[in-house]
Amino acid sequence: MTTFVALSPAQTLQTTSTTYTYDVQLSTAKYIAFRFQPSSIHAAMQLDNVKYGANLAVNEGVNISRNLKMAVSLDNNFLKFVTPNSLSKAVIYSAAGQMVTEEKIINNSLNIATLKVGVYFITIEDVAGQRNQSQFIKK
Repeated sequence: MTTFVALSPAQTLQTTSTTYTYDVQLSTAKYIAFRFQPSSIHAAMQLDNVKYGANLAVNEGVNISRNLKMAVSLDNNFLKFVTPNSLSKAVIYSAAGQMVTEEKIINNSLNIATLKVGVYFITIEDVAGQRNQSQFIKK
């Protein structure tokens, strides 16, 4: 490894459970590295739930269904869904692949009033856990 870009200044680890979250800059690199410098011999630490690139893959395990139709309301504040299946939730991603929001779908409708103008990708999940992907434009 010829270059290393630190995501943050060094953190002093605590004896209690602490969550650290860092944004990883866009890169072609396919690795993430951790550097630990224990303050004593046999110092232990636990590393759990590391998510790397979690917001980039919006199409993993997703079906494209012809049974699901979607339209933006005339006032651009709601997405309306037409499907024979009962829908449970939707996850909306920006065009850059970052998760913007995760919301429950109520009466086959999703409030998008707080979204900024732009192109979005959406993953829609039904009550059986089946996911469908689409995209929409918020004006």
